[in-house]
Parts: sequence; C-alpha cells; structure tokens
Amino acid sequence: MSHDLLEFAKTGTICELDLFGNETSYYELSDNFDMPSDAARIQLVKDLVSEGHSDSITISHDLHTKHRLVSYEFLIIERLFYL
Repeated sequence: MSHDLLEFAKTGTICELDLFGNETSYYELSDNFDMPSDAARIQLVKDLVSEGHSDSITISHDLHTKHRLVSYEFLIIERLFYL
C-alpha cells in the first residue's frame, strides 16, 4: 500500500489518513478491505514525509463519539506528533 500511496502523492493530491485508534482488521463497510493498524498508518505518514510529501498529508481522527474520548485515546494522537 505504501508504494501506491507514494505514487498517488506524486500527483500533487492531498493524502488523508483517518481512523487512528480504531484497531480492528475488519472494515464493516467492505469485505474486500483490510483495515490498517495505527502502526501501519504511522508508517505511511513516515514514508510520505521521507519522500518529501509532508505538505500533502492530512490526518484526521473521529473524536465525536463518547467511547473514543477515553484517556488512552490521546496517547494515539500524541504519537502522531512525535513521528
């Protein structure tokens, strides 16, 4: 997936990564997609930065639901800022 994302970034498109903290391999909206882990998402961000695409990255996180507002969730957000 990293190679495809890097090729996509070369087109000048903004690459958005979402769902940090959602550690599940099953994506309920599609049986044909394996959900990446936080570690895999962070590696994608590192790959984009190392290839000079830091200005093409958008990171989002869904904090709109109560179960995502527990204290350990903020550790995931903190990890993103210390790549």
